[in-house]
Amino acid sequence: MEKLEMEDQIVECLPNFSEARRPEVIDQIISEIQAVKHVTLLNRHSDLDHNRTILTFIGHPQAVEEAAFRSIQKAAELIDLNMHTGNHPRIGAADVVPFVPLQNIDMDACVAISRRVAERVGSELKLPVYLYDQSATRPDRQNLDDLRQGEYETLKTAILIEPRRAPDFGPSVLGPAGAVIIGARNHLVSMNIFLSTSNLNLAVRIARCIRHNSGGLRYVQAAGVPLEGKAVVSVTVTDFHKTKLSRLFEMIEMEASQIGTSIEYTRIVGLIPRQALLETAAWKLKLDQFKPDQILETHMEQACQELLDHDPQANFLDQLASTTPTPAGGSAAAYTAAQAAALVGMVARITLVKKKYADVHDLMNDTAEKARNWQTRLSEYVQVDARAYEENIHAARLPQQTPAEKEYRQQQMTQAFFKAAEIPLECARITIQVMESSVSMAEIGNINTIGDAAAAAAMAQAAIIVFSNNIRLNLKAYHQQARAEQMIALADEFRAKAEQYSVQVQDILRTRGGI
Repeated sequence: MEKLEMEDQIVECLPNFSEARRPEVIDQIISEIQAVKHVTLLNRHSDLDHNRTILTFIGHPQAVEEAAFRSIQKAAELIDLNMHTGNHPRIGAADVVPFVPLQNIDMDACVAISRRVAERVGSELKLPVYLYDQSATRPDRQNLDDLRQGEYETLKTAILIEPRRAPDFGPSVLGPAGAVIIGARNHLVSMNIFLSTSNLNLAVRIARCIRHNSGGLRYVQAAGVPLEGKAVVSVTVTDFHKTKLSRLFEMIEMEASQIGTSIEYTRIVGLIPRQALLETAAWKLKLDQFKPDQILETHMEQACQELLDHDPQANFLDQLASTTPTPAGGSAAAYTAAQAAALVGMVARITLVKKKYADVHDLMNDTAEKARNWQTRLSEYVQVDARAYEENIHAARLPQQTPAEKEYRQQQMTQAFFKAAEIPLECARITIQVMESSVSMAEIGNINTIGDAAAAAAMAQAAIIVFSNNIRLNLKAYHQQARAEQMIALADEFRAKAEQYSVQVQDILRTRGGI
């Protein structure tokens, strides 16, 4: 995935699937998610007793929207609720799919995403869809528990005859994939709190005391369930800022003590916001005037981001597009050549792992090592070229009021122009080796990578053309004519070789690649 930047809009999606006992099914769903560019999978949480898996992924809004749809589609293909058993309430294969605003995006935008996905699922996949939480079209559909009333088995009949159970999108009929609940919501915290007893009735009593719809804490949903031979209070806090986890645990501990049990341990379901843990730790430790910036990792993250921001190649394209004179064409060509070297290395390594190419193993190993060195050197020249241009600018700005100043300025400019020509010449010297290897990779490397080898050749040739042009431009003002002509002749030689290699690659593409 493309690196997510601090200024990017980032959405979180946490689809819940009614499957955990067949990991191969979840693997296929994950593959659909990861096939979408600009999406990163953060977490996979499977509960065998619940027979339920929660995936957490983030990314750019459009990418997350597409990944969510694909995951629902794949789940509908692979999960039959008529064959499903588990302790967790559910009405669908992809049971609930929430979108959460994470960075530089608001709730309204996430509501819009949820409704687009819901409409698409209803029309293309022919699945009933219910909108919930912030996306709900009416108050009685905001709560998940209300929408899952009676679960899949009850909904199969209710959706046909009860107008209040009609979906927001899709048909009013339930197939083996069930229905999907889709919406936008804020961050929440889900936990399984294991009691020191197997008596399920005690967990049910505690859940009834703490959940909001039976008179308990606001923003708390809870149920008593059996897990791993223990009685468990399954809890979801929908707004941990307003209902503190510390207050919740205090209440659970009190209720448990009164009925003769206690909390043995707690497991987080999925991921938890850092702030929720910080608030709980501050309460438990009775911290006075505690601030998040007292956390060591907070400063480390800030420092790492600052280093990234100052990394000369981290934001190279943004720098290239700016109004500053550097980096410019020469740096761009060096970067392109470095990419070509990386592609050559990739082809060599992919070829290495295939037994059918054992006869060229030594060559591929050698090429991979050379490509790594070429890539490193060319990457360094991205900044070297920029600095050379800056020296040129500095020399041009030197004073020239007196004969001595004029002479000194001329000397400095001559040196700067020569250096500015030497750098692309050295880059061209390296890049022509990259291109020569790309021809070899296209000819004898893994056939499945022939396009990559050809891409490396094309990028290398483009870089060499830029280097050649820059050499000529910088040597126009260089007074040592013989030396300048020698350098230009060498640049022309590299350019001619690049053209020959390009013809060879095209021939290989026709004969070996079949195009």
